[in-house]
Amino acid sequence: MKRIREQSGIGRPEMAKRLSVTQSALWKIEAGKTFPKRKTLDKFCEETRTPLARLYVEALEPTDFFVSE
Repeated sequence: MKRIREQSGIGRPEMAKRLSVTQSALWKIEAGKTFPKRKTLDKFCEETRTPLARLYVEALEPTDFFVSE
């Protein structure tokens, strides 16, 4: 989410305000310490004009594509 927020040109304080969360809460979400509520994700996508699927795709790691035997 941080990368998308930054690409959208929205600072953390402004995004936190738009999402109705604290800056600390937004930092924790962006750092992967907590997972946002669905309504927060929906609002984030609306504010950044980003499809929800992009958040999930960008969260994937290369190791997610390998099957161990």
